[in-house]
Amino acid sequence: MKLKLHMDDYLTAIGGVALLRLQEWACNHLPQWRGMLDTQKPIQSKSDFVEVDSSVLEHLPEWYFKFLMDKHSVTAREREKFKTITDFKYTSPKEQILRLKEAINDNFKKLNRYFPDHPQLHRMHDLLESVKTLNPDRAETELEQLRDHYVELLATAEFEEKLTLNIIRSFLFNNFFGQTSMLQRSRSNYTLQQHIDCMIQDFVKPVLVDIELLEWLNKTIAWDKQSQLQLVELLKNSGKTLYKQWSNQLKKLEPDNIETFLKEQLRCSFEEEWFATVQFEEMIFAPLGISGSRPNFNWNFNYPQMPISSWIKLVLFLAPIGLTRFTRLYKNGLYKDEYETYYSFIYRDGTPQSIFADNNELENLEHNESFDRLIPKLVQRDAFKARREAQPNIQVIEFYSDIEIRKTVMNYYHIPRHILMYFEGSLNKLSQLNRAIRDPFLQLVMENIDPINVIWLYLQKVIRGKGHAFSAYMALRERCIIQELKKKEGIRMPEHEIKKKAGFIYHVAQEGVKIRKGLERRADKQSESADYVSSGGKRAAGIAHRLLNAAKANDKQQFLDTTIRLYLSVGEPVPTSLLNVLHEEKIDFASWSGAFISGLLGSNPSEKSENENENENEAVQ
Repeated sequence: MKLKLHMDDYLTAIGGVALLRLQEWACNHLPQWRGMLDTQKPIQSKSDFVEVDSSVLEHLPEWYFKFLMDKHSVTAREREKFKTITDFKYTSPKEQILRLKEAINDNFKKLNRYFPDHPQLHRMHDLLESVKTLNPDRAETELEQLRDHYVELLATAEFEEKLTLNIIRSFLFNNFFGQTSMLQRSRSNYTLQQHIDCMIQDFVKPVLVDIELLEWLNKTIAWDKQSQLQLVELLKNSGKTLYKQWSNQLKKLEPDNIETFLKEQLRCSFEEEWFATVQFEEMIFAPLGISGSRPNFNWNFNYPQMPISSWIKLVLFLAPIGLTRFTRLYKNGLYKDEYETYYSFIYRDGTPQSIFADNNELENLEHNESFDRLIPKLVQRDAFKARREAQPNIQVIEFYSDIEIRKTVMNYYHIPRHILMYFEGSLNKLSQLNRAIRDPFLQLVMENIDPINVIWLYLQKVIRGKGHAFSAYMALRERCIIQELKKKEGIRMPEHEIKKKAGFIYHVAQEGVKIRKGLERRADKQSESADYVSSGGKRAAGIAHRLLNAAKANDKQQFLDTTIRLYLSVGEPVPTSLLNVLHEEKIDFASWSGAFISGLLGSNPSEKSENENENENEAVQ
């Protein structure tokens, strides 16, 4: 039987990408499937759905777990982690030895719980002692050899399987499914093959039962006593509680009423061809699953959850394969930033193959990067739409989930037209922002929210010595361009106009740099006749703090008074552009004040980074 999976919903699209991704991996890594022609492959991408041959279902669990074992290999991770262990440019030999010792000790303790008498574990213990006694003077000659021995021991089949399975079980349990099937804590000692067998039993066989029922119903032309008995027997032997209940009810009906009975049964919410035999609970897909104790208003409180089929249950269990895992800033704090593991997906109007290609672009990006390098590629692919003044309908889904504390944070980004224009242009400089400000900045602009509060918070960090003034300046520059594109309602702006807007920010930041240099000259002069004088940088930071408070409160008069006194104190002429603080003719007050503060804190845009070559100062002449 050919199974269909329509990708007109982002949840089923995630499953569709997972199916295509698993097949691609199997054809590259598993001998049985290697070299198969595209036309022979059991999973095919059609115009608006993915078609799956039922013969491949029993192979999916093997593909699934072996794919995850390959992707999350502990041996590969440790090899990559210590690839540059003899590079002492940024990390001292003593620190590198400590890193290796902690890694070996951590994995030794884990393995000792499962394989206390394994000879390779005894060798790992001896290796740990050798690393502990290694003198930093000998690190350059011996550390590489010790690392190689450590990776070789980790690659022991039993060690690699157990440690990698623990990682897989951890994120599947905590981010996606909780204690379902093989992820129950009582099954933590299962081998790889036992995980595969358990998935066949709990996820694949129910689908095969449903296929048998659907095929039998499709062959049945008319209902009589014989066909009724066959159906009752089929349902009774299915192993499904719901079908057994149906069999008891069908026995009491007249054959003419069987078709009406079947039509009254709930159908799958995603694929109506299938009977709904399970509910969309937390253990099906925890980030969006509905607790069994909570009625679902979408069904008029008649049914506790959203009904789905065993086929969709299997598809959703494959979901982690279709998502891209990355780390992003979760809490942007003044003193400490917190990072969490997020999962993301690109959904758009188009064929399953185009959605698959988009998400492969996302997967192939370097991990821990944001979407600023991805979206231009997606837009470029649909360049022909620009002739009709249209843009591709792109939706980015990101979520972070922690099942143990019952918490899910999910972001849906319907990317505004002006943001697409911004990414399509060649003058955006998001790559030059420090990650601590880039992640929250990008998150807000993709939600069509002014990121100024993120910039204020980051400027506070700069004042405390926890951030980079140049990143704050660049964030203000990018914000100014985005705000202008928004005013134009996504109409393409000439490059010279964008440079002109960026030039205003540059000019104001240079004014801040000028005042900082004046404060430094004044401090140097005073230090010649006094025992202690605070440095110009400290004075600039104190003044920046007062100016920042005024800017955040939108107190233009206080900001103007403080700034004029600053110019007079360092003997610099007050620029006419300062009047923009009041009338906001060229740029808004937040942009002017933020750019001035960033320059005052040491950001000097004239000292260009290696990636920035344009002279923005020329744009305001």
